[in-house]
Amino acid sequence: MPYPVTTIDRGTVGGAIALLVLISFAAIAFRRSVPWLTAGWFWFVIALTGAQSFADRYSYFSYIGLSIIVAWAGALLLPRAIAIGVAAIVVIACAAGSFQQTSYWRNSETLYAHTIEVTPPNADAEYALGASQLSKNTDDAIEHLQRGIELAAYSMRTNHTERPSWFAQAHVDIARAFIAKGEKESSGAERTNLLQGAIGASRRALAVDSKIGGATELIARAEQLIAADPHAQRDAHLNAGTMLSQQGRFPDAVAEFRKAVAAEPNSVDAHVYLALGMLQANMKDEARNEFAAAKTLDAGAANEVLTKALQMPPSPANFDGFVARIR
Repeated sequence: MPYPVTTIDRGTVGGAIALLVLISFAAIAFRRSVPWLTAGWFWFVIALTGAQSFADRYSYFSYIGLSIIVAWAGALLLPRAIAIGVAAIVVIACAAGSFQQTSYWRNSETLYAHTIEVTPPNADAEYALGASQLSKNTDDAIEHLQRGIELAAYSMRTNHTERPSWFAQAHVDIARAFIAKGEKESSGAERTNLLQGAIGASRRALAVDSKIGGATELIARAEQLIAADPHAQRDAHLNAGTMLSQQGRFPDAVAEFRKAVAAEPNSVDAHVYLALGMLQANMKDEARNEFAAAKTLDAGAANEVLTKALQMPPSPANFDGFVARIR
């Protein structure tokens, strides 16, 4: 996997260029007395161009040049017995290092996880790891996919890099993970939030690439699941009713709150909000009935919902006291 684009300070670049030029001049100057230095060095420099400069898996060919230099230097500068011993130690060390390195290639997860550990913030590796975990661990998949998106977006803003080819797909994958998590929830606000998150992620994917595959289908699936969930329908009507109430459209708000009760008749929240809406619409008798229904379902929950809705100081007597003041 390619390394992410990073900014290198001018001093480091200047020092590297100076060292490269110095060694190259030395290799040329001593080409007759130490031809193995010249051959090995320029093998390394020439081979270390193109793809080899961006990925370790290609660099083995360029390192043959450095191996030539080390082998000849050892043979000429060290006694034979010592040179053989050093060579044996080097071979054993390389074998151990190779054994360790191959463990990172056991599967996609180990490879991408190791890449993230040893490189700077790496959007490509984060995306690849998240995509590889979609069917195994949706929480981890979402975390890495979102991290990949954030890193890529930051790089596009600050380094003016091109948008990764996977950018839209990452949003689709997040939507797919949200739906997978949502389908495991039987009902409730968490399920609704996950499905709404899937819709949002899919729409962001379409904003990046209007032809991205799967996004439209995921939106339809999430909306279908929401429509089939009484709790989600209740919340939608409660939200709509609250907005209408804030706009002073009290009869319309009551109509939405009635729909919330119809969607989930055993919801304390729906009965309390319908009762409050009826009070605003001057429907006091019906409001008392709805408050009574809420208390019958769960008196403690009814008190809690009313306390929160009216932003009252916490008290177990809030509900009964409020209802008693309705005239």
